[in-house]
Amino acid sequence: MKIKIYVFAIFIALLGCTKGFEELQKNPNLPEEVNPGLLLPSIIFPAVNAHLYGSREISHELMQYTSNNNSFTQVQRFIFTLGNSNSVWNGFYGRIGDISVMQNLAKELGDVNYEAIAIIMKSWSFSILTDVFIDVPYSEAGKGVDESNFTPIYDTQQTIYEKILLDLEKANEMLEPSKGLTYGGDILFGGDVLRWKKFANSLRLRLLMRVSFKPEANAASKIKDLVENPSINPLFESNEDHAVYQYSGVLPDVFPYSTQREFDFNGYVSSEFMIETLKGLNDPRLSVFYQPTKNSIAAGSPEYVGLPSGLPAGDSFEYNGGRDGQSLLNNNNFLLDATQKGIIMTYSEVQFLLAEAAMRGMIDGEAQAYYENGVTSSMEYWGTSVPEGYLSSGDAAWDGKEETLFLQKYLALFWGGFEAWFDYRRTGFPNISPGPANVNDDQIPVRLIYPTIEQSLNEAHYNEAAIRIGGDNINSKGWWESF
Repeated sequence: MKIKIYVFAIFIALLGCTKGFEELQKNPNLPEEVNPGLLLPSIIFPAVNAHLYGSREISHELMQYTSNNNSFTQVQRFIFTLGNSNSVWNGFYGRIGDISVMQNLAKELGDVNYEAIAIIMKSWSFSILTDVFIDVPYSEAGKGVDESNFTPIYDTQQTIYEKILLDLEKANEMLEPSKGLTYGGDILFGGDVLRWKKFANSLRLRLLMRVSFKPEANAASKIKDLVENPSINPLFESNEDHAVYQYSGVLPDVFPYSTQREFDFNGYVSSEFMIETLKGLNDPRLSVFYQPTKNSIAAGSPEYVGLPSGLPAGDSFEYNGGRDGQSLLNNNNFLLDATQKGIIMTYSEVQFLLAEAAMRGMIDGEAQAYYENGVTSSMEYWGTSVPEGYLSSGDAAWDGKEETLFLQKYLALFWGGFEAWFDYRRTGFPNISPGPANVNDDQIPVRLIYPTIEQSLNEAHYNEAAIRIGGDNINSKGWWESF
């Protein structure tokens, strides 16, 4: 398949003249041949932005990284709008067609590296979609243009996971670091194919751990094989490897929340749970993530005060004297820094996954060493370091308990998309409690409802999926969390 981009000068036909038409219709600023490298940035950039939306608008509120003191406190009270569902659905499905085109182009050109990268991006995107919505269109997704299929079936979450895990394994086998990326376009890893290989395996480790409580997934054996063959299955080895997008700071390539008005950005403030947790640990990430209240700074005695999650809207706004008495997110890092990074998956997360695998006897190695590497690399990522005694005494010291491990992993997943929410649904950690004004009987939601466009334009398959998962509501659990 060859895809050509033409600029059609239709007005020429109205003149009844064809002389020189071929020259006139060519635009010297547009390439005639589309190659995989031209498509790759249009896949990566919007997907990273959609992932950040998941952090800011959904996961941070549900997992109490932040609380909202505006009148829009719905998410922390478990009231979702259609905008929440539409943003996630469109943010990731909007790239699936491009990914398919890129994969087909790469196949035609015989370029296994670009083909494998398309597989990885597709796998990552669908892992999020299925974990947010459960059963979703997968096998027939992205075929609207080529095959005129605008009403795709919904595949089961189990089927999707099985295919994703096989695809990631295949992508790892396909990638050839020595060949590089002929057509460029790699705005994530700068053309380093080995890092794509590490990403494929690190993502596979994440997803295998996600399904590790399902016997039919045989996850423990697969994790062991994955981890014990590093020359074949390399994982992230440091903060230099991980999948983190660096915004340039030049429009439109900017950290998306750096363009918000200060009033709007500061409607999301620190949560009481995070402030008290970080203060209790004497954790240096406190001042990286948040800032002291304006009132306490003015009084000459800086103090961090978090807003309890899930209060009624009016109470949230007035808590501790209003916004000036509440600790905001660190504006210098997240509002004023257009070059802040967009996290897809970090090295620290891999270390916490390995700590869990070791703790559960899936792999050899010391869980404590992996755990401490996870804590250390997270702090280094955020530009700070582990305080003396932090890992040897007090609540952060390794004690072999799940609560300790998953609390530190939770702290490391700040701005990490939906991952903290997904992990909570699998592990039950950290120990957070729904706020008093929640409207879901003190149950933290486990999914978003399907967008209304699916209900109207793909009704038959939507109804089939909704019935299969137990109803299109925020409490219907997916395959891997049905335990």
